[in-house]
Amino acid sequence: MIQFQPILKSDRTRIEELLLNNSRSLICDHTFTNLYAWQVTYQTSWAEVAGTLVVRYELEGEYGYMVVAKGEENFREAVTQIDSFARSIGQPMRLLEMSYEDAEWFGRWVKMTGRDETDYATCDNRDHQDYIYSLEDLSSLRGRKYQPKRNHVNKFESLYDYSFEELREEHFEECLKLECRWQRRKSGEADCSETSEQSAIRRVLE
Repeated sequence: MIQFQPILKSDRTRIEELLLNNSRSLICDHTFTNLYAWQVTYQTSWAEVAGTLVVRYELEGEYGYMVVAKGEENFREAVTQIDSFARSIGQPMRLLEMSYEDAEWFGRWVKMTGRDETDYATCDNRDHQDYIYSLEDLSSLRGRKYQPKRNHVNKFESLYDYSFEELREEHFEECLKLECRWQRRKSGEADCSETSEQSAIRRVLE
């Protein structure tokens, strides 16, 4: 039985080692900071299975699992144990944050284990996809593609007297107030409630 545990600051070294050794994607969930920040919102927990990082999220009363595996053999072992765990608690196995290669591995796992393929579905959810930019592109903003972003930069520089400062503890409250102002502008509400975004920011800053 897989033993999941909450993501704590003390887990950072081991989780980052597993991500470094196994991750084949550039998505934000393959970073310790992101996993730690959203731990409260999604009741995120983790386990190490056959040298593979398995992250469990709580979504609408059921669990979803992210498998960060370097190779197909490790992926199969992790999925087999997740499947057993999910069955033991009477829930379907729901895998999240899968790459196209993961989906191919999963399809082969289904066939190898003799499962009914109609019991499973693979969905490409665009709402959950990350925007991945080239560091070089964003640092230079060259070309017509980035003209709108250059316009934003130029407008900002013309309107504001700004400076860059190292983020320190005395800035934390100001950061939360800024997020609150953004939230009020976005929602049109007068009050600023403790959103999941604020919770994630507060957790990282603290």
